[in-house]
Amino acid sequence: MKRTLLLFGLIFAVCFTASAQVLLQENFNYTAGTALTANGWTITGTSVTNVVNVANSGLSYSGYVGSNIGNAASLTTTGQDVYNSFASKNSGTVYASLLVNISAAQIGDYFFHFTQGLITSNAFYGRVFVRMADNGKLAFAITKSSVAAPILPVYTDSVYLPNTTYLIVVKYKFNATTTTDDEVSLFVLTNPALPGSEPSPTAGPISTTQTDATDLGIINLRQGTATSAPTLLVDGIRVATTWGDAVKSMYYDNPSKLVVKNAEAPVVLDGKLDEADWNGAPALLFGNGAFAKKQPGDMTVSNGFDLKASFDVNGVTYHRPNVDSSWARVKFIRKGMDLFVGIQSNDKSICRFDWEGEGLFLQIKDNASVTKEYKLYYQNIAGNKDTIKYEESVLNSGAGMGFLPAGSTANDTTNVDNGYTAELRIRLDKLGYAPGVNAVQMSMNIFDPDGFQFNAALPWPNGMSPWDSARGSYYKSWWGSEWGDVMKTLEF
Repeated sequence: MKRTLLLFGLIFAVCFTASAQVLLQENFNYTAGTALTANGWTITGTSVTNVVNVANSGLSYSGYVGSNIGNAASLTTTGQDVYNSFASKNSGTVYASLLVNISAAQIGDYFFHFTQGLITSNAFYGRVFVRMADNGKLAFAITKSSVAAPILPVYTDSVYLPNTTYLIVVKYKFNATTTTDDEVSLFVLTNPALPGSEPSPTAGPISTTQTDATDLGIINLRQGTATSAPTLLVDGIRVATTWGDAVKSMYYDNPSKLVVKNAEAPVVLDGKLDEADWNGAPALLFGNGAFAKKQPGDMTVSNGFDLKASFDVNGVTYHRPNVDSSWARVKFIRKGMDLFVGIQSNDKSICRFDWEGEGLFLQIKDNASVTKEYKLYYQNIAGNKDTIKYEESVLNSGAGMGFLPAGSTANDTTNVDNGYTAELRIRLDKLGYAPGVNAVQMSMNIFDPDGFQFNAALPWPNGMSPWDSARGSYYKSWWGSEWGDVMKTLEF
Protein backbone atom coordinates (compact mmCIF):
# COMPACT_ATOMS: atom_id res chain seq x y z
CA MET A 1 0.00 0.00 0.00
CA LYS A 2 1.24 3.39 -0.76
CA ARG A 3 1.87 5.45 2.33
CA THR A 4 2.58 8.93 1.17
CA LEU A 5 4.66 11.27 3.28
CA LEU A 6 5.13 14.87 2.21
CA LEU A 7 7.79 16.91 3.99
CA PHE A 8 6.95 20.09 5.35
CA GLY A 9 6.80 23.53 3.98
CA LEU A 10 7.70 27.12 4.47
CA ILE A 11 5.53 28.09 1.52
CA PHE A 12 2.07 27.20 2.74
CA ALA A 13 0.26 28.52 -0.31
CA VAL A 14 1.53 25.69 -2.47
CA CYS A 15 0.77 23.05 0.12
CA PHE A 16 -2.96 23.15 0.63
CA THR A 17 -6.06 24.80 -0.75
CA ALA A 18 -8.93 25.52 1.59
CA SER A 19 -11.82 24.24 -0.50
CA ALA A 20 -13.30 22.16 2.32
CA GLN A 21 -15.78 23.76 4.66
CA VAL A 22 -17.17 22.90 8.08
CA LEU A 23 -20.79 24.02 8.05
CA LEU A 24 -21.82 23.26 11.63
CA GLN A 25 -20.25 22.01 14.88
CA GLU A 26 -22.27 21.08 17.94
CA ASN A 27 -20.65 19.64 21.06
CA PHE A 28 -23.54 20.49 23.44
CA ASN A 29 -21.26 22.47 25.70
CA TYR A 30 -24.24 23.77 27.66
CA THR A 31 -25.54 23.48 31.20
CA ALA A 32 -26.89 20.00 31.93
CA GLY A 33 -30.64 19.89 32.26
CA THR A 34 -31.34 22.90 30.05
CA ALA A 35 -33.40 22.54 26.89
CA LEU A 36 -31.75 22.58 23.47
CA THR A 37 -34.24 25.27 22.49
CA ALA A 38 -32.56 27.49 25.10
CA ASN A 39 -29.19 26.85 23.45
CA GLY A 40 -29.64 27.77 19.79
CA TRP A 41 -31.90 24.95 18.59
CA THR A 42 -35.45 25.48 17.35
CA ILE A 43 -38.52 23.36 18.02
CA THR A 44 -40.04 21.51 15.08
CA GLY A 45 -43.84 21.71 15.20
CA THR A 46 -45.62 22.51 18.45
CA SER A 47 -45.01 19.55 20.76
CA VAL A 48 -43.54 20.36 24.16
CA THR A 49 -43.75 16.80 25.53
CA ASN A 50 -40.39 15.30 26.53
CA VAL A 51 -38.33 18.38 25.77
CA VAL A 52 -34.90 17.57 24.30
CA ASN A 53 -32.53 18.39 27.13
CA VAL A 54 -28.79 18.56 27.62
CA ALA A 55 -27.50 15.41 29.34
CA ASN A 56 -25.03 15.65 32.20
CA SER A 57 -22.10 14.02 30.38
CA GLY A 58 -20.76 13.86 26.82
CA LEU A 59 -19.72 10.91 24.67
CA SER A 60 -16.15 9.79 23.98
CA TYR A 61 -14.65 8.33 20.82
CA SER A 62 -10.89 7.89 20.56
CA GLY A 63 -9.26 10.55 18.39
CA TYR A 64 -12.47 12.19 17.14
CA VAL A 65 -12.35 15.97 17.42
CA GLY A 66 -15.87 16.10 18.86
CA SER A 67 -15.10 13.57 21.58
CA ASN A 68 -15.77 14.29 25.26
CA ILE A 69 -16.37 18.03 24.84
CA GLY A 70 -19.18 19.42 26.94
CA ASN A 71 -22.29 17.27 27.35
CA ALA A 72 -24.75 15.52 25.01
CA ALA A 73 -28.38 15.67 23.89
CA SER A 74 -30.80 13.16 25.37
CA LEU A 75 -33.53 11.73 23.12
CA THR A 76 -36.42 9.56 24.25
CA THR A 77 -39.83 8.75 22.71
CA THR A 78 -43.03 10.61 21.80
CA GLY A 79 -41.69 14.09 22.29
CA GLN A 80 -40.40 17.34 20.99
CA ASP A 81 -38.28 17.43 17.82
CA VAL A 82 -35.65 20.13 17.25
CA TYR A 83 -33.51 21.44 14.42
CA ASN A 84 -30.40 23.51 13.76
CA SER A 85 -29.42 25.31 10.56
CA PHE A 86 -26.25 25.57 8.51
CA ALA A 87 -25.27 27.35 5.30
CA SER A 88 -27.33 25.48 2.72
CA LYS A 89 -25.76 23.45 -0.09
CA ASN A 90 -27.33 22.39 -3.39
CA SER A 91 -24.35 20.69 -5.07
CA GLY A 92 -21.38 18.53 -4.21
CA THR A 93 -21.58 16.40 -1.08
CA VAL A 94 -22.77 17.07 2.46
CA TYR A 95 -21.64 14.91 5.38
CA ALA A 96 -23.03 14.85 8.91
CA SER A 97 -21.10 12.98 11.61
CA LEU A 98 -22.45 12.37 15.10
CA LEU A 99 -21.66 10.24 18.13
CA VAL A 100 -24.55 8.08 19.30
CA ASN A 101 -25.04 5.80 22.27
CA ILE A 102 -28.26 3.74 22.20
CA SER A 103 -29.51 2.59 25.59
CA ALA A 104 -32.77 1.09 24.30
CA ALA A 105 -34.31 0.40 20.90
CA GLN A 106 -37.48 -1.18 19.59
CA ILE A 107 -38.86 -2.26 16.21
CA GLY A 108 -37.14 0.59 14.36
CA ASP A 109 -37.56 4.33 13.97
CA TYR A 110 -35.47 7.31 12.86
CA PHE A 111 -33.83 9.85 15.15
CA PHE A 112 -31.75 12.06 12.80
CA HIS A 113 -32.15 13.50 9.30
CA PHE A 114 -31.46 16.41 6.97
CA THR A 115 -34.10 18.88 5.83
CA GLN A 116 -34.03 21.40 3.02
CA GLY A 117 -33.12 24.96 3.91
CA LEU A 118 -36.74 25.96 4.50
CA ILE A 119 -38.09 24.29 7.62
CA THR A 120 -41.59 24.48 6.13
CA SER A 121 -40.51 21.61 3.90
CA ASN A 122 -41.78 18.23 5.06
CA ALA A 123 -39.19 16.36 3.00
CA PHE A 124 -36.68 14.53 5.20
CA TYR A 125 -33.42 13.30 3.68
CA GLY A 126 -30.84 10.85 4.98
CA ARG A 127 -32.99 9.58 7.82
CA VAL A 128 -31.02 7.41 10.29
CA PHE A 129 -32.92 4.53 11.92
CA VAL A 130 -32.01 2.05 14.65
CA ARG A 131 -33.76 -1.11 15.82
CA MET A 132 -33.15 -3.94 18.27
CA ALA A 133 -32.81 -7.41 16.73
CA ASP A 134 -33.78 -10.73 18.28
CA ASN A 135 -30.14 -11.36 19.20
CA GLY A 136 -30.17 -8.32 21.49
CA LYS A 137 -27.94 -6.30 19.19
CA LEU A 138 -28.60 -3.15 17.19
CA ALA A 139 -28.91 -2.51 13.48
CA PHE A 140 -28.76 0.98 11.94
CA ALA A 141 -30.43 2.01 8.69
CA ILE A 142 -30.71 4.84 6.18
CA THR A 143 -33.37 6.07 3.75
CA LYS A 144 -32.97 8.62 1.00
CA SER A 145 -36.14 10.66 1.31
CA SER A 146 -39.64 10.85 2.76
CA VAL A 147 -41.03 12.10 -0.56
CA ALA A 148 -43.02 10.04 -3.09
CA ALA A 149 -43.62 6.62 -1.57
CA PRO A 150 -40.71 6.31 0.86
CA ILE A 151 -38.50 3.31 0.32
CA LEU A 152 -38.04 0.96 3.28
CA PRO A 153 -34.92 1.58 5.36
CA VAL A 154 -31.74 -0.21 4.27
CA TYR A 155 -30.39 -1.80 7.46
CA THR A 156 -26.90 -2.84 8.47
CA ASP A 157 -26.25 -6.22 10.03
CA SER A 158 -27.40 -6.60 13.64
CA VAL A 159 -23.95 -6.47 15.20
CA TYR A 160 -23.88 -3.26 17.26
CA LEU A 161 -24.13 -3.20 21.04
CA PRO A 162 -26.43 -1.12 23.25
CA ASN A 163 -24.76 1.33 25.64
CA THR A 164 -21.78 1.64 23.28
CA THR A 165 -20.68 4.81 21.51
CA TYR A 166 -20.51 4.72 17.71
CA LEU A 167 -19.57 7.40 15.18
CA ILE A 168 -22.35 7.68 12.60
CA VAL A 169 -21.76 9.48 9.30
CA VAL A 170 -24.57 10.38 6.86
CA LYS A 171 -23.52 11.28 3.31
CA TYR A 172 -25.78 13.06 0.82
CA LYS A 173 -24.32 13.37 -2.69
CA PHE A 174 -26.00 15.73 -5.16
CA ASN A 175 -26.05 14.45 -8.74
CA ALA A 176 -27.17 16.71 -11.57
CA THR A 177 -28.18 14.24 -14.29
CA THR A 178 -31.82 13.86 -13.25
CA THR A 179 -34.07 15.03 -10.41
CA THR A 180 -34.10 11.57 -8.82
CA ASP A 181 -30.46 10.43 -8.87
CA ASP A 182 -28.96 11.86 -5.66
CA GLU A 183 -27.28 9.29 -3.41
CA VAL A 184 -27.43 8.73 0.36
CA SER A 185 -25.01 6.54 2.34
CA LEU A 186 -24.55 5.55 5.98
CA PHE A 187 -21.27 4.79 7.74
CA VAL A 188 -21.14 3.22 11.20
CA LEU A 189 -17.64 3.48 12.68
CA THR A 190 -16.55 1.42 15.66
CA ASN A 191 -14.20 2.90 18.24
CA PRO A 192 -11.26 3.32 17.78
CA ALA A 193 -11.48 3.22 13.96
CA LEU A 194 -11.16 6.74 12.54
CA PRO A 195 -10.35 6.48 8.82
CA GLY A 196 -8.86 9.61 7.34
CA SER A 197 -10.33 8.91 3.92
CA GLU A 198 -13.79 7.69 3.08
CA PRO A 199 -14.27 3.91 3.41
CA SER A 200 -16.98 1.83 1.77
CA PRO A 201 -20.38 2.67 3.30
CA THR A 202 -21.98 0.39 5.86
CA ALA A 203 -25.34 0.86 4.14
CA GLY A 204 -25.95 2.30 0.68
CA PRO A 205 -25.37 4.23 -1.41
CA ILE A 206 -29.10 4.52 -2.06
CA SER A 207 -30.26 6.21 -5.25
CA THR A 208 -33.97 5.66 -5.80
CA THR A 209 -36.68 7.25 -7.88
CA GLN A 210 -37.57 9.45 -4.94
CA THR A 211 -37.31 13.19 -5.52
CA ASP A 212 -33.91 14.73 -4.83
CA ALA A 213 -33.40 17.51 -2.32
CA THR A 214 -33.40 21.04 -3.74
CA ASP A 215 -30.79 21.87 -1.12
CA LEU A 216 -29.78 20.84 2.40
CA GLY A 217 -29.56 23.41 5.19
CA ILE A 218 -30.93 21.82 8.37
CA ILE A 219 -30.22 18.88 10.68
CA ASN A 220 -33.00 17.47 12.82
CA LEU A 221 -33.09 15.46 16.05
CA ARG A 222 -36.30 13.47 16.36
CA GLN A 223 -38.10 11.64 19.17
CA GLY A 224 -40.39 9.04 17.61
CA THR A 225 -43.32 7.02 18.79
CA ALA A 226 -43.53 5.14 22.08
CA THR A 227 -43.69 1.78 20.30
CA SER A 228 -40.80 2.22 17.86
CA ALA A 229 -38.33 4.94 18.82
CA PRO A 230 -34.96 4.47 20.58
CA THR A 231 -33.63 6.08 23.74
CA LEU A 232 -30.20 7.51 23.11
CA LEU A 233 -27.56 10.19 23.57
CA VAL A 234 -26.23 12.28 20.66
CA ASP A 235 -22.99 14.28 20.76
CA GLY A 236 -20.18 15.69 18.63
CA ILE A 237 -22.21 16.68 15.55
CA ARG A 238 -20.24 18.01 12.58
CA VAL A 239 -21.63 18.98 9.17
CA ALA A 240 -19.07 19.46 6.40
CA THR A 241 -18.48 19.14 2.67
CA THR A 242 -15.62 16.63 2.88
CA TRP A 243 -15.07 13.38 4.74
CA GLY A 244 -11.89 14.73 6.33
CA ASP A 245 -13.68 17.70 7.86
CA ALA A 246 -16.65 15.66 9.03
CA VAL A 247 -14.60 12.81 10.49
CA LYS A 248 -11.83 14.96 11.87
CA SER A 249 -9.12 13.69 14.19
CA MET A 250 -7.84 15.78 17.08
CA TYR A 251 -4.44 14.12 16.66
CA TYR A 252 -3.52 15.28 13.16
CA ASP A 253 -0.53 17.62 13.66
CA ASN A 254 0.51 18.30 10.04
CA PRO A 255 3.45 20.56 11.03
CA SER A 256 4.03 23.65 8.92
CA LYS A 257 7.77 22.99 8.80
CA LEU A 258 10.37 20.53 10.02
CA VAL A 259 13.77 21.58 11.39
CA VAL A 260 16.44 18.92 10.83
CA LYS A 261 18.86 17.99 13.62
CA ASN A 262 22.58 18.49 13.02
CA ALA A 263 24.54 15.35 13.94
CA GLU A 264 27.59 15.72 16.16
CA ALA A 265 29.28 12.41 15.32
CA PRO A 266 29.82 10.62 12.00
CA VAL A 267 26.85 8.62 10.75
CA VAL A 268 27.46 5.05 9.62
CA LEU A 269 25.19 4.17 6.71
CA ASP A 270 24.12 0.67 7.71
CA GLY A 271 20.34 0.99 7.86
CA LYS A 272 20.25 0.41 11.62
CA LEU A 273 19.73 3.99 12.90
CA ASP A 274 21.63 3.11 16.09
CA GLU A 275 23.83 6.24 16.35
CA ALA A 276 23.13 8.49 19.32
CA ASP A 277 22.33 11.43 17.03
CA TRP A 278 19.16 9.70 15.83
CA ASN A 279 17.82 10.05 19.37
CA GLY A 280 15.90 13.29 19.63
CA ALA A 281 15.88 13.84 15.86
CA PRO A 282 12.60 15.36 14.63
CA ALA A 283 10.25 12.62 13.54
CA LEU A 284 7.09 12.23 11.52
CA LEU A 285 4.86 9.44 12.75
CA PHE A 286 2.13 8.02 10.60
CA GLY A 287 -0.18 5.06 10.26
CA ASN A 288 -3.55 4.05 11.68
CA GLY A 289 -3.73 5.22 15.30
CA ALA A 290 -0.28 6.83 15.08
CA PHE A 291 -1.31 9.47 17.61
CA ALA A 292 -1.42 6.76 20.30
CA LYS A 293 2.26 5.95 19.69
CA LYS A 294 3.62 9.50 19.83
CA GLN A 295 6.82 10.14 21.74
CA PRO A 296 8.37 13.55 22.56
CA GLY A 297 9.35 15.20 19.28
CA ASP A 298 6.97 13.11 17.14
CA MET A 299 4.38 14.76 14.90
CA THR A 300 1.60 12.92 13.11
CA VAL A 301 1.22 13.75 9.44
CA SER A 302 -1.45 11.60 7.91
CA ASN A 303 -4.40 10.67 10.11
CA GLY A 304 -4.50 7.33 8.30
CA PHE A 305 -5.61 8.64 4.91
CA ASP A 306 -6.27 5.80 2.53
CA LEU A 307 -5.48 6.71 -1.08
CA LYS A 308 -5.86 3.24 -2.51
CA ALA A 309 -8.99 1.86 -0.88
CA SER A 310 -10.08 1.14 -4.46
CA PHE A 311 -7.63 -0.15 -7.04
CA ASP A 312 -7.52 -2.16 -10.25
CA VAL A 313 -5.63 -5.40 -10.85
CA ASN A 314 -5.92 -7.14 -14.22
CA GLY A 315 -9.14 -5.32 -14.99
CA VAL A 316 -10.76 -6.12 -11.64
CA THR A 317 -11.55 -3.31 -9.18
CA TYR A 318 -11.01 -4.13 -5.52
CA HIS A 319 -12.27 -2.13 -2.55
CA ARG A 320 -10.06 -2.65 0.49
CA PRO A 321 -10.07 0.05 3.18
CA ASN A 322 -6.87 0.52 5.15
CA VAL A 323 -7.17 -1.77 8.15
CA ASP A 324 -3.44 -2.35 8.58
CA SER A 325 -1.92 -1.65 11.99
CA SER A 326 1.54 -0.80 10.64
CA TRP A 327 3.11 2.49 11.56
CA ALA A 328 6.42 4.15 10.72
CA ARG A 329 8.59 6.78 12.35
CA VAL A 330 10.61 8.85 9.85
CA LYS A 331 13.56 10.87 11.17
CA PHE A 332 15.90 13.47 9.67
CA ILE A 333 19.45 14.42 10.57
CA ARG A 334 22.21 16.29 8.75
CA LYS A 335 25.98 15.88 8.93
CA GLY A 336 27.81 18.51 6.89
CA MET A 337 26.47 18.30 3.35
CA ASP A 338 24.84 14.90 3.91
CA LEU A 339 21.11 14.68 4.61
CA PHE A 340 20.00 11.40 6.21
CA VAL A 341 16.43 10.10 6.16
CA GLY A 342 15.77 7.17 8.48
CA ILE A 343 12.70 4.94 8.75
CA GLN A 344 11.69 2.67 11.61
CA SER A 345 8.67 0.52 10.77
CA ASN A 346 6.86 -2.24 12.64
CA ASP A 347 5.44 -3.69 9.40
CA LYS A 348 4.47 -7.35 9.70
CA SER A 349 4.39 -8.13 5.96
CA ILE A 350 7.49 -6.79 4.19
CA CYS A 351 6.97 -7.25 0.45
CA ARG A 352 7.51 -6.00 -3.06
CA PHE A 353 4.77 -5.86 -5.66
CA ASP A 354 5.95 -5.19 -9.22
CA TRP A 355 7.93 -1.91 -9.08
CA GLU A 356 6.38 -0.78 -5.81
CA GLY A 357 8.45 -2.23 -2.98
CA GLU A 358 8.60 -1.76 0.75
CA GLY A 359 10.58 1.42 1.39
CA LEU A 360 11.21 4.97 0.17
CA PHE A 361 10.45 6.71 -3.10
CA LEU A 362 11.64 10.30 -2.67
CA GLN A 363 11.76 13.42 -4.81
CA ILE A 364 13.86 16.47 -3.97
CA LYS A 365 14.48 19.81 -5.67
CA ASP A 366 18.10 20.57 -6.55
CA ASN A 367 19.57 24.07 -6.32
CA ALA A 368 18.17 24.87 -9.79
CA SER A 369 14.68 23.77 -8.65
CA VAL A 370 14.79 20.65 -10.83
CA THR A 371 13.18 17.55 -9.32
CA LYS A 372 15.50 14.58 -8.67
CA GLU A 373 14.40 11.15 -7.50
CA TYR A 374 15.77 8.54 -5.07
CA LYS A 375 14.47 5.05 -4.34
CA LEU A 376 15.24 2.64 -1.52
CA TYR A 377 13.08 -0.49 -1.46
CA TYR A 378 13.18 -4.21 -0.76
CA GLN A 379 13.62 -6.43 -3.81
CA ASN A 380 11.88 -9.57 -4.96
CA ILE A 381 14.54 -11.31 -7.02
CA ALA A 382 15.85 -14.73 -5.99
CA GLY A 383 18.73 -14.45 -3.54
CA ASN A 384 18.33 -10.67 -3.29
CA LYS A 385 14.80 -10.80 -1.93
CA ASP A 386 15.92 -9.88 1.61
CA THR A 387 18.16 -7.02 0.47
CA ILE A 388 17.23 -3.41 -0.17
CA LYS A 389 17.88 -1.71 -3.50
CA TYR A 390 19.08 1.89 -3.93
CA GLU A 391 18.45 3.97 -7.07
CA GLU A 392 19.40 7.59 -7.82
CA SER A 393 18.81 10.06 -10.66
CA VAL A 394 22.07 11.99 -10.02
CA LEU A 395 25.20 9.83 -10.27
CA ASN A 396 27.09 9.32 -6.99
CA SER A 397 24.77 11.70 -5.14
CA GLY A 398 23.69 9.35 -2.38
CA ALA A 399 23.41 5.85 -0.96
CA GLY A 400 21.00 3.68 0.94
CA MET A 401 20.89 0.68 3.25
CA GLY A 402 18.22 -1.40 4.91
CA PHE A 403 18.23 -3.68 7.93
CA LEU A 404 15.95 -6.59 8.78
CA PRO A 405 15.93 -7.47 12.50
CA ALA A 406 15.61 -11.04 13.71
CA GLY A 407 12.21 -12.40 12.71
CA SER A 408 11.82 -10.39 9.50
CA THR A 409 12.05 -11.82 5.99
CA ALA A 410 10.95 -10.03 2.84
CA ASN A 411 8.35 -11.48 0.46
CA ASP A 412 7.28 -14.40 2.63
CA THR A 413 3.59 -14.55 3.51
CA THR A 414 4.19 -17.50 5.82
CA ASN A 415 6.12 -15.26 8.19
CA VAL A 416 4.86 -12.50 10.48
CA ASP A 417 7.65 -9.94 10.22
CA ASN A 418 9.26 -7.92 12.97
CA GLY A 419 9.51 -4.64 11.06
CA TYR A 420 12.52 -3.10 9.36
CA THR A 421 14.72 -0.01 9.38
CA ALA A 422 16.17 1.82 6.39
CA GLU A 423 18.50 4.74 5.88
CA LEU A 424 18.92 7.05 2.88
CA ARG A 425 21.81 9.51 2.44
CA ILE A 426 21.57 12.42 -0.02
CA ARG A 427 24.71 14.48 -0.80
CA LEU A 428 23.38 18.02 -1.03
CA ASP A 429 26.55 19.30 -2.73
CA LYS A 430 25.88 16.94 -5.66
CA LEU A 431 22.54 18.71 -6.05
CA GLY A 432 24.28 22.07 -6.42
CA TYR A 433 23.82 23.32 -2.86
CA ALA A 434 26.51 25.29 -1.03
CA PRO A 435 27.46 24.61 2.63
CA GLY A 436 25.28 27.49 3.78
CA VAL A 437 22.07 25.96 2.47
CA ASN A 438 19.28 26.39 5.02
CA ALA A 439 16.32 24.66 3.37
CA VAL A 440 15.41 22.08 0.71
CA GLN A 441 12.09 21.00 -0.73
CA MET A 442 11.08 17.38 -1.10
CA SER A 443 8.22 14.93 -1.18
CA MET A 444 8.36 11.28 -0.27
CA ASN A 445 6.23 8.14 -0.50
CA ILE A 446 6.62 5.22 1.84
CA PHE A 447 5.30 2.13 0.10
CA ASP A 448 3.82 -0.82 1.96
CA PRO A 449 2.52 -3.64 -0.24
CA ASP A 450 1.36 -6.55 1.92
CA GLY A 451 0.75 -10.24 1.34
CA PHE A 452 3.07 -10.99 -1.61
CA GLN A 453 5.22 -14.13 -1.79
CA PHE A 454 8.49 -14.58 -3.70
CA ASN A 455 8.33 -17.48 -6.13
CA ALA A 456 10.96 -17.73 -8.82
CA ALA A 457 8.86 -20.26 -10.72
CA LEU A 458 6.12 -17.74 -11.38
CA PRO A 459 6.11 -15.84 -14.71
CA TRP A 460 7.13 -12.19 -14.90
CA PRO A 461 7.03 -10.25 -12.72
CA ASN A 462 8.60 -12.67 -10.25
CA GLY A 463 7.28 -12.44 -6.75
CA MET A 464 3.61 -12.35 -7.61
CA SER A 465 1.35 -14.61 -5.64
CA PRO A 466 -2.41 -14.72 -5.11
CA TRP A 467 -3.52 -11.74 -3.12
CA ASP A 468 -3.52 -12.72 0.53
CA SER A 469 -6.57 -10.90 1.84
CA ALA A 470 -5.97 -12.15 5.37
CA ARG A 471 -2.77 -10.14 5.61
CA GLY A 472 -4.21 -6.69 4.95
CA SER A 473 -4.86 -4.19 2.22
CA TYR A 474 -3.21 -4.00 -1.17
CA TYR A 475 -2.20 -0.44 -0.42
CA LYS A 476 -2.20 1.42 2.88
CA SER A 477 -1.85 5.17 2.52
CA TRP A 478 -0.53 7.22 5.36
CA TRP A 479 -1.08 10.64 3.86
CA GLY A 480 -3.55 12.62 1.87
CA SER A 481 -1.85 13.16 -1.45
CA GLU A 482 -0.55 11.20 -4.39
CA TRP A 483 3.01 11.08 -5.57
CA GLY A 484 5.02 14.27 -5.66
CA ASP A 485 2.22 16.75 -6.33
CA VAL A 486 3.10 18.93 -3.35
CA MET A 487 6.64 19.70 -2.23
CA LYS A 488 7.33 20.70 1.37
CA THR A 489 10.41 22.16 2.98
CA LEU A 490 13.05 20.87 5.39
CA GLU A 491 14.88 23.56 7.33
CA PHE A 492 18.47 23.21 8.51
